[in-house]
Amino acid sequence: MTAVYIPRSVANIGDSAFAGCKNLTIYCEAESMPEGWSESWNPEGCTVVWNYKGETPVEKYNLIASANNKSFGSVTGSATYNKGETATITAVAIDGYKFVSWSDGNTDNPRTIVVADNIELTAIFEVVDTNPGTAVDDEVASINIFAFSSTIVVENATGDIYVYDANGRLITIQQSAGQRTEIQIANTGVYLVKVGSTTKRVMVF
Repeated sequence: MTAVYIPRSVANIGDSAFAGCKNLTIYCEAESMPEGWSESWNPEGCTVVWNYKGETPVEKYNLIASANNKSFGSVTGSATYNKGETATITAVAIDGYKFVSWSDGNTDNPRTIVVADNIELTAIFEVVDTNPGTAVDDEVASINIFAFSSTIVVENATGDIYVYDANGRLITIQQSAGQRTEIQIANTGVYLVKVGSTTKRVMVF
């Protein structure tokens, strides 16, 4: 919220009523602070317009939408909106990645939101999960990826091995050691392992 209107009829405001509202402009119909207002009603020192005679200002809110990783995709629609205004945010994945969901679990894309408060959302992108079973190249078909305990094992791979977490964040890149490469993982969870055109999900526990 960036603006608020206080009519003359408001006789009492308590301590720290606007605490945390650092970018707020307060429009007051009263000519000066009424006796019933606490001396610390505006602890952030927000701008106050006394004796305001204009129209009731429209409340404005910030909508911030971003990507979990800018190298995976981008998001449009971040802006300041009037209260009750309809906003549309769109997640756009780059080649090799896909949109999964927003950080609150919603999967609409584009997504329409009626703005009634400050909102911050993150678009979750992840690597496109290809199916190794469809590979026709002998080298690709021979790659074996699995996990045991806290170790991810990649067999018969060449080149770089990419490991991502469940949110699509790159955890590590390792050069294949040849017939068998072991990658130690510190935290339990689901990981995505990508070698060339082969991608597989594994569970580390």
